[in-house]
Amino acid sequence: MPDKARFLLDLEKRFFHEERLGNVPVIAVFTKFDDLITQVYDDNLDEKENREKAKTLLKDLQAPLFGSAFPPRESVCVEDLHDDNGNHQEQVKVLIKKTAGSLDNLALKMLFVSVQQNNLELCIEYAIGHTRIFDGNVNLQDIVEDTLLCMK
Repeated sequence: MPDKARFLLDLEKRFFHEERLGNVPVIAVFTKFDDLITQVYDDNLDEKENREKAKTLLKDLQAPLFGSAFPPRESVCVEDLHDDNGNHQEQVKVLIKKTAGSLDNLALKMLFVSVQQNNLELCIEYAIGHTRIFDGNVNLQDIVEDTLLCMK
């Protein structure tokens, strides 16, 4: 069983129970998910079942964090950071998407997405998600214009 006592340190607990100025979202990044899998590993289960067991435990461990007065808006688990052959690009992509999704200020969201201009997929998703719809029809010109604006 993982060391539950260290999951949230006192400083972190205080941070999530104190109101913060501004409208900056917090994303909780769990960097040792692979270690959690190792800690709960059961030889009688296959890899997928052990991963699911770790995910369930992580959800239980996260409950106090997301039940705090000012919880993070999103969370992401990363693993194999020590491995040069890990899927780091995919994990960063998830973090970028969750960060963009957690921003509720349109100007801040546009700034974030424009900084990610090399991430064409994110630009297209954002443009489609925020395109004006008239009479139930999507205005394709707006999608193209919003995507191009995002990439500038």
